[in-house]
Amino acid sequence: MQRLGAALCLTRNDYSAASAAAALERLLKEPSFAERAGEVGLRLRDEDGLAQACDALEIVTLTHDAGNAIIAVWQRQPWRSQSGSWRNR
Repeated sequence: MQRLGAALCLTRNDYSAASAAAALERLLKEPSFAERAGEVGLRLRDEDGLAQACDALEIVTLTHDAGNAIIAVWQRQPWRSQSGSWRNR
């Protein structure tokens, strides 16, 4: 989510009450985080995860090859064919 511009991450070594408060303040004050989270949410809703999971399971059942099933389902993503990445939108 951080790479998509919708979140901030704190490593275990960087985490403190002060750093968490600063991150939360930034998330709440900068509208870009809410905008990007909304965009990512719309894309996730459009992906129909249940149907994709069923497709992948069907491919695995027929081919006994989980790696190719995941690749086949991923390659059919509408966002992938349009821009190659969520970050490009």
